[in-house]
Amino acid sequence: MKNLINIVFVQLLFLITQVAYSQTYDDFYYSHNGKEYLNIVQNQYVVEFINGVDEDIFLQNNIEFEKLSQNNYKVGANISFIQNNLSLVHFNPVYKRIRYGTDSFIKNEIILKFNENIQESSKDSIITNYGLIETKATSLYNQYRVTNPLQVSKAVYETGLVKFCIPAFFGSHPMRFDGYIPNDQYFNKQFYLRNTGQELNGGVYGTAGADIKATKAWEITKGSENIVIAIIDDGVTDDHIDLPTNNQIRLLGSNIFHEWDPYNDDPDDPSPVWVVNDPQNVILEYHGHMVTGVAVASQDNEEGISGVAPNCKAMIVRVIFEKRDDVKHPDEIYGQAINFAYENGANVIIMAWGWSPQQPCEAESVIIEAIETAINGGCIVVNAAGNFHPEKSLDVSFPASAGIEGLIVVGASDQDDIKANYSFTSEHINVVAPAGALQVWTMDFPGGNGFNPWPFGDGTTIPPYGEVLPNLGDYKLDFTGRFSGTSAATPQVAGCAALALSVNPNLSVKQINNLVKHTADRVGPYNYGWSESMGKHSKELGYGRLNCYRMVKTAKDMQVPGVDLYIRDLEDDFGIEPNEAETGTPMWISPDIWIRNQDDGTVNQVHENPEYSATNPVYVYIRVTNKGDETSTGNEELHLYWAKAGTDLVWKDYWDGSVSVNGIPMGGILGDQNVPIINP
Repeated sequence: MKNLINIVFVQLLFLITQVAYSQTYDDFYYSHNGKEYLNIVQNQYVVEFINGVDEDIFLQNNIEFEKLSQNNYKVGANISFIQNNLSLVHFNPVYKRIRYGTDSFIKNEIILKFNENIQESSKDSIITNYGLIETKATSLYNQYRVTNPLQVSKAVYETGLVKFCIPAFFGSHPMRFDGYIPNDQYFNKQFYLRNTGQELNGGVYGTAGADIKATKAWEITKGSENIVIAIIDDGVTDDHIDLPTNNQIRLLGSNIFHEWDPYNDDPDDPSPVWVVNDPQNVILEYHGHMVTGVAVASQDNEEGISGVAPNCKAMIVRVIFEKRDDVKHPDEIYGQAINFAYENGANVIIMAWGWSPQQPCEAESVIIEAIETAINGGCIVVNAAGNFHPEKSLDVSFPASAGIEGLIVVGASDQDDIKANYSFTSEHINVVAPAGALQVWTMDFPGGNGFNPWPFGDGTTIPPYGEVLPNLGDYKLDFTGRFSGTSAATPQVAGCAALALSVNPNLSVKQINNLVKHTADRVGPYNYGWSESMGKHSKELGYGRLNCYRMVKTAKDMQVPGVDLYIRDLEDDFGIEPNEAETGTPMWISPDIWIRNQDDGTVNQVHENPEYSATNPVYVYIRVTNKGDETSTGNEELHLYWAKAGTDLVWKDYWDGSVSVNGIPMGGILGDQNVPIINP
């Protein structure tokens, strides 16, 4: 929630109380950062045995152990028992590194590098005095066996004759920064989640990195079961191998169009239908499975694919897209479906559909009202922009074209970060996600009743009629490799929004919108500056190709305990410090501060140059956001200062009246005002 404060210019001061504390420690060694402090972990030891050890003795005496190397074990026991009952060479305590809170296991060795040009006599003296026995010599370092590695490393370092000297540790092993790689059977085909330049359908290859960075986002979160994504579409079965019933929310009344569907007239069953009465009466409801799979399919079940937000819940809300038995259904019912999802607690709503200008919606006002109600209630609504077709659709579909504030409109890119050939070029596009042309692998209507086998064309078309893709796996017909369109891009954006809410559930619709736009990657040969009012926007890809990792990481970094009020310096200011602008960005423009020459700034949030008048005041409006997790008290203060214009002003002397020229102050305080109570 945001409040507008009607005062005249602003400098907001935050007073932060820092609590000093003393940190106790048991020991330390010298690292490149200075002293690395350690605490001893009680009754945990690194023990070196002479000729190994029979691990049965650990089991027989109920002793916890972990093998570190051939003759070295981490042992959890009273050391007197180990000394009296086992043949060992050396032992060292297990230490906890205070800076990281991690356990460290010291070997009976040290690693050092002698200073350049050290005299051989000095080197020999160190080796002799400390009883060093060389075990390895490289151009980077020398390694020596010792009896007390921690104390010896400190003593050798303090001679000043070495560049570094540290205990040798049993390593923790570095991580590969490929992100989290799930074990789902067809994950390597999901180029939109992780594009390595792999071969795709039809022998096409992607461009490495042209993806949404999902695997890196999964290292932060895979979603929360408390975050619900509503998929308003033609339904999902309750028994899909990649979306079990316990990951679905199937509510009473969720089959919104049951009155108009003789093939599924159960109001409480949001399952799709598959009907073939004759070649002229075929109903294939596959779309809901495909959209849902991209967003929330299960992960690490060794089957199928992975959704963007696999740990979030899927609320299934069923609508229909084809008339039944020549009976048309009313368009306002789609508004009821949106409202059903919102009123039943959906955090994110996916609408991977819309009306083309050639077949306009007959209830636009109802649809807009339903979307605005959901958005104003804090729900994230994501809508496909539609697919270009020279005969059917020449412009962005409705409601994407309606200019609804807060609605996220999604276009599509391909596997090379180029606008997909079916995706519109339009100022309405907010962001794109990779979908390509019939390249997206996802869930399908199970049992071969969707896109697998391919149900269109004939043997001469591409794909050919009857193509089976995937063609391997016990459940191959429950999946397809041929999804496409902005319908395939939209659930990626919705899934990322759900991940962001999973790490920071206090984010507002406005903040999620800003995260989607301003963490996207500006890729492709497009003009991202065509409109001054729209900022870094292109008509082809909107604000860029979705970057799920950057979006989720920023959302997590935004979350702080307590109250955290801030005013944005820039459109992409998320209240995280340091907040550095790109070169050339005007420093005097803030999206949260605007001046009006009349008292209309709550409605007209557009800056005007102030005009002096002896009788009419100038009005300045400030938007303050609380990105903390607690409601503010209402006692916080906003301070107003003025300063003579200049580009080299330094806070705070130039603003508080400390600086004057010829006795004339160059700044000063104009007044204070309490900030109203603001919810997170």
